[in-house]
Amino acid sequence: MTSRWSSLLRLFSSTRGSSGPVAIRVGYTPGAGRRVFAVRDIAVGDFTHTADPVVAHPALASLQKACYYCLQGIKK
Repeated sequence: MTSRWSSLLRLFSSTRGSSGPVAIRVGYTPGAGRRVFAVRDIAVGDFTHTADPVVAHPALASLQKACYYCLQGIKK
């Protein structure tokens, strides 16, 4: 596993904003690939994962209304 992928897994498995222990982990299952596993009981309302967006782009319906580079509205 590359260090880049390891870093992403650590970020994905974190629970920023949660006071409890990590609720999920990302693992690999032969034949099924990457999966998310619960590592403890998860109650209703518990955060299992929070993260900043990695990729942002306008919705298909907005392609003519927003700049694909900066996501600002296009004035006509």
